[in-house]
Amino acid sequence: MVEVGSSFITCSVTDHDARVRCKGRFEQPLDSVEVIVNVLQYGLAKKELVRITAECARRSFQGSSSLGIEDLEIEQKDLIQLG
Repeated sequence: MVEVGSSFITCSVTDHDARVRCKGRFEQPLDSVEVIVNVLQYGLAKKELVRITAECARRSFQGSSSLGIEDLEIEQKDLIQLG
């Protein structure tokens, strides 16, 4: 999900057919954005999920200057900084 003001783009790949479904749009080009990626965990150890997510994010968002992963199951909501 990318959200700026009242404009947004959100995409989902939750079906078994692996098709990306997106909605929303921006009227103007943006200089920078914060991308929020939600990853659901099924059957993977959290360390392995963090490794896979970080590798994919670095490959997909090469222009980003930082990457953070937040585990929503952790009560203190600790942020794992990766870059």
